[in-house]
Amino acid sequence: MKKYLISILLIISVGLAGLLIYQEETAKFVKNQDPYPALFPNLTEQTNNINKIEITQNENMITLLRLDSDWVIKQKYNYPANLAKIKQMLVNFTSSKLQRQKTANTENYEKLGLDKVNATNIKLFGNENKIVDLFIGDFNIQLDGTYIRKNNNAQTWLTSGDLYVETDSSKWLRNEILSVSPDNIKKLVITQPGNQQLIIYKHNQSQTEYNLDSIPVTKILTDKTELGNIISVIENFNLQNIMPASSVIFSAESTVISKFYTFDNKEITINLATIDKKYYAKLSVSDFPN
Repeated sequence: MKKYLISILLIISVGLAGLLIYQEETAKFVKNQDPYPALFPNLTEQTNNINKIEITQNENMITLLRLDSDWVIKQKYNYPANLAKIKQMLVNFTSSKLQRQKTANTENYEKLGLDKVNATNIKLFGNENKIVDLFIGDFNIQLDGTYIRKNNNAQTWLTSGDLYVETDSSKWLRNEILSVSPDNIKKLVITQPGNQQLIIYKHNQSQTEYNLDSIPVTKILTDKTELGNIISVIENFNLQNIMPASSVIFSAESTVISKFYTFDNKEITINLATIDKKYYAKLSVSDFPN
């Protein structure tokens, strides 16, 4: 009887030991699992296939299209889009993780910024197939997360990071127009309405200061550094918005014409007009004989 009891106890002990080992291994496995699943688990592998992005808020839509290797904005006459902004948006989506489940009651969407008026809907397409359908609501500063809905599902979530997406199409423009080193500018001719001209120049690139042409005999130039400041506007010439050139009239009465001549034989012409307290510029670049 005692032998039987001992054998039973041994079997049970061995069984318990096996169970404990199993539990420990399972605990290790669970411990290594990320408790917060990715918002879009497969998006990283699909990023290179994305060729269209739709951003919608209320009735306002922005369509970003990939043409060959570049991105353009459909609503802005296919003008080039800001690649860095697109890449950052995709990085935010691929790195974000679901933090906690929130309401599935549509009546509470407004509290999270996920109602029809406030939510921003993002759709990502690859070869006409919809890869992502995401509604973005408010960003919670204290929790460092954004309220979202996926695939038009009623369930809402708090997901990690700030997923804010710009809904103003002009903010998606590639805003750098010109970036020319001031050291490369040989001469600048500014023609005001009425043909009054200002000419700034230097003879060679090693010359550190610019000269002003046609100074009246009774006048003297007190600070040559101001001439360099005028030239430096060509270094970072950025746009705020665009429109077809045909929609703006650059009349002689309201247009200032600036011609920059470079040491590598380029002529950069900027026509600048002031219309209704707004500045409009038309640019052209061409070669000119030495």
